[in-house]
Amino acid sequence: MTVGFAQAAVPEQKSVLVCEPRRIYAESLVSAVKELGVHCKLVSDEFALYEEMKGGEWSFVFVAAPLYDNVRIIGLRLNPSIRPVCLVTEFDDAPAGRGASILVLPARPPAVEDILNGRETSAGAMKRPSGPDARSLIIEGLDVQKGIVQTGGPESYVSVLSVFMRDAFEKLGKMRESLEADDLSGYATHAHALKSAAAYIGAFELSEAARELERAGKEGDAAFVGACGNAFFEKMEGLIVRISGALKTGVHNR
Repeated sequence: MTVGFAQAAVPEQKSVLVCEPRRIYAESLVSAVKELGVHCKLVSDEFALYEEMKGGEWSFVFVAAPLYDNVRIIGLRLNPSIRPVCLVTEFDDAPAGRGASILVLPARPPAVEDILNGRETSAGAMKRPSGPDARSLIIEGLDVQKGIVQTGGPESYVSVLSVFMRDAFEKLGKMRESLEADDLSGYATHAHALKSAAAYIGAFELSEAARELERAGKEGDAAFVGACGNAFFEKMEGLIVRISGALKTGVHNR
């Protein structure tokens, strides 16, 4: 019987470096790697990534799609033995070049294990989903039927959900940056954008929560933002992951 990498006696001989700004996706990947008994480190930005690549003995570097080309060109000069893997969702653009290794998020241990054992998916072989029938979707936190009406029909609703996933992660990141900079006005601006986007897809509860954070930001109510902001981030990120899973499988997602 062939022993896979995850079942090897010395999994510590391999190690994984991760740079993925979408926190909930990053956490799922780190968890999947550690579940396989492999050492893994998450870094926060491109500068920290290059420092680790230069100074560490890493076997693989898993990076978000926008960083992939830079890591492949610049990072590999720092550490030519490391293997770069591009992180994408089913609805992201795959990296250019048929030989690029990819991992589709959210990460699952079998897919990670395939990559660690050299059985990864290449960009040229990446299969795009044909898209589920939105009318059959049940996603916790979404009024799907109202979302379909508001976006103009089932097909357009699926497209809007795909755009929402990408943009919502970006807006959450901007909200965190504004909070760290004590910029409550900027925080309110990004909360307003999420409020409108969430309402458009039928996420009315989260839209209302974003409205309250927008109000607090405009009024300079740092106490309310501090008390309620983290819960909002977690709920929004959870919704994004549920949407991603539902669009990928076309099944009920609770």
